[in-house]
Amino acid sequence: MQNIFNKNQITISARRLAEIIHRSGGLAVPIYGGIDSFDGIKIHQKFSAYLSDSFVPNDESEKKHISAETHGEEFIASSDEKSDEVSVEGYDFVCSELSLSGDYSTSEFILKINGRLDNLTIKNQQITLYEIKSFRGNSIFLPEHGDPVHWAQLKIYANLLKNIKNENYTKNIKINSPNLIEAIGQALKHDVITLKLVYIAVDHDEFVEKSRIFTWNELSKFMMETCQEYIFHMRNIFLWQDIRNKSIKTSGFPFSTIRDGQTEMMRQTLATIRDNTAILVQAPTGIGKTMATLYPALKALSAKYVNRIFYATAMIATRDVALNSLQILRNCGFMIRSILLQAKEKICAKQDIFCDQTICPFAIDYYQRLPDAINDLLPLEEINPQNITEIALKHQVCPHELSLDFAGFCDVIIGDYNHIFDPQAKIQQFFGIKDENNKTAILIDEAHNLPSRARMMYSAGIKGEDIVKISNILKHQQLNFSNQYSSLINTLEIIINELQNFSEIFKSCKKPEYNNFFSKQLNSQWLIDQGFIGVRQLPDLFLSKIGRLIYQIRNFLDQQRVFEGKQLILDFWFDLLYFVKVAEFYFNEAYITAFRPSQIGFADIYLLALDTAKHLTDCYLNIHPIIFFSATLSPINYYHALLNSKLREQPAEMLSLVSPFPHENRLITALTEYSVRFKDREQTMSLITKFILEACQKHIGNYLIFVPSYQYLFQIKNKVGKATKSINNVDLIFQNRNMTELQKRSFLNKFEEFGTRSLLAFAVLGSHFNEGIDLQGEKLSGVFVIGTGMPQISPEREIMTQYYAEKFEGGRAYGYQYPGFNRVQQAVGRLIRSEQDVGFAVLIDDRYSSPEWQTIFPDDWLVKQFDQHQDLLSEIEIFWQDHC
Repeated sequence: MQNIFNKNQITISARRLAEIIHRSGGLAVPIYGGIDSFDGIKIHQKFSAYLSDSFVPNDESEKKHISAETHGEEFIASSDEKSDEVSVEGYDFVCSELSLSGDYSTSEFILKINGRLDNLTIKNQQITLYEIKSFRGNSIFLPEHGDPVHWAQLKIYANLLKNIKNENYTKNIKINSPNLIEAIGQALKHDVITLKLVYIAVDHDEFVEKSRIFTWNELSKFMMETCQEYIFHMRNIFLWQDIRNKSIKTSGFPFSTIRDGQTEMMRQTLATIRDNTAILVQAPTGIGKTMATLYPALKALSAKYVNRIFYATAMIATRDVALNSLQILRNCGFMIRSILLQAKEKICAKQDIFCDQTICPFAIDYYQRLPDAINDLLPLEEINPQNITEIALKHQVCPHELSLDFAGFCDVIIGDYNHIFDPQAKIQQFFGIKDENNKTAILIDEAHNLPSRARMMYSAGIKGEDIVKISNILKHQQLNFSNQYSSLINTLEIIINELQNFSEIFKSCKKPEYNNFFSKQLNSQWLIDQGFIGVRQLPDLFLSKIGRLIYQIRNFLDQQRVFEGKQLILDFWFDLLYFVKVAEFYFNEAYITAFRPSQIGFADIYLLALDTAKHLTDCYLNIHPIIFFSATLSPINYYHALLNSKLREQPAEMLSLVSPFPHENRLITALTEYSVRFKDREQTMSLITKFILEACQKHIGNYLIFVPSYQYLFQIKNKVGKATKSINNVDLIFQNRNMTELQKRSFLNKFEEFGTRSLLAFAVLGSHFNEGIDLQGEKLSGVFVIGTGMPQISPEREIMTQYYAEKFEGGRAYGYQYPGFNRVQQAVGRLIRSEQDVGFAVLIDDRYSSPEWQTIFPDDWLVKQFDQHQDLLSEIEIFWQDHC
């Protein structure tokens, strides 16, 4: 039988290998789980310094502390001392961050394993390896003998360390301290080696050490069994990938014709993935942008440029388009295994105990049941929440975790932006670790939505009313069992009192005292307004109190495992952790600390991100190829600045395509006769209403009228109602606040009827009906946009404007104009959805006559300007005469 593999090469980290093969038990997060990597790095550095200080050889001057790291294939080590060569015997070595690698081969596979050993010490030719793990809370809840995955990781490191004795492993390595290699070689001649797991508390100075001695025979047997099990696990994956790749290579484009612009978009997408770079594509409706990204991405997948494709979208409509496109490709011969990810709260199988993994029956013994569940999913090509839930219930495993674990077996993953970028929700196996052998082609649909979503992801807040609620829950426990409980209540009361003091500051609009929140005098970059205080510096004193509160709540949860209100306290605790994380690792010149009044008279405190370009760029640049695409990425330079912080050093490619639909089928105009500024709205509303009704009388059809706000909607509703009493062939519908999904569908269903009566549908610009709805043919004949769409003036927007004025000299445009114009583009984009569609759009505001607005109109809009409504009515009449 021919070997179909031809020595497939698999690269994997020691940690990942240990996790895949040696995970056991349930999903309940151990106290060493959920620790941020930044915290872990600090702990590792602290312990390395401790080891360096602890090991004192006979002659202090001869002590060595080696710090090792890799750059490409080069091994670099530095020594605290620049001494002459000396004999290794009799000397102690302390080495941290030692990069290791090794191969395990079978007839079919080469398994390349790499990793970074936390610490290594040598004392009298006795070698000890250390793996450091962080934990929170009380150490009594640590596994008595250490976690099996952690021991497995350390055992793999020990086996990799043996390669240092191999001349082929070291002959091409440059090392500043050759004594290290010699010392390790001498120590490895012994029959045994000591391995130590060290669990170090994040919140205090305690650490727990677990020590075991292994023979090399034991370690070799463990390594062989681990690698063999992993290769058996991977064999099915490679069999599928071989079938998949052949099907993709032999299958062509699924349609007989390629649309204008689609070829260029596919070419640029393939080049971006091949070169591991980034591109922004503005692709108007009709280009076929979903297929223009998926098709070349799959070709790149079959060429092994990437390991998988992640299609990210924030909207159900675009998600469904992606699913439909994959099915079209399957029908044309592509064999693709895809999965649609759903939010945890929607797919949870035990809503009454949502995510309490200590008692949820679908979390307990999860890893024992997982293999059988995965085996049931492997024959399927389209995995969705329905079949995931069905198989999860069959095997009594968590549907959400099963979907994340099975995503590693899939070629295409469809999910949300937060799966890639959100520090609290990103999929760690794909986007948590930088690994050049684990690349994902990232396709960001409706990319104009990402900057605002990212600002929410990288912001954090603590609400005053939540602190009061948590304090009340704890007081009702009536647990006077320790000083720790009293200290917790006391800390909460201190924070409550400090936040309560802000009520007077909000009323007086006076500069706040800084003593309780900031250790330094407030700098000049602060803003105070009615109900808002913003400062561009960290509340360091407040953070120290939050740090103490985190530690106290953790101790309380350790002692009280089950009680009423536990989930609320746990959620609050995670909010506190994220607040501190944002403060320590993300807060920079693009952040503000903001205070706002809560509903109960206290202050809410937020760390608000003004610009997340750096954090987004850190997630993909030189790691994963990424394609940002949307019909409304205009001005494209604006979005480039929001999505790529390295726009000068490593600018992304930018591609702007024109609509493939006949331009004569669409009339886009700007009526500049009326002002829609807030101060002028009352005077111009009646005139605008009269114009819209007259324009709609030129042709029986369905019309969408977008207004600036709900207040405007309420006012124009009365005027339109009175004005249409004498018109018999017009129906009116109006968007309401907080519409249910059923009400939204009912609103859109009105557009299914057309031809005999006109429908005037009023909605708020920037709301649900502004994008993601597809009204083809005669379902929509015209769109009116009243106003410029600019966000309401707010303190946050003003600070953002100041920030961008400093950064790009375009503060007002970045803070107000460009976000507003995106809403306008989305509204106009509802109009022409197919080659046969015909209709007009009217932008109503005198500001559209100014160059600052005219210069950002897309070139293919061909906007006609009118300063008299009668002239525009005549133009609309002629337009319909030509198309009816």
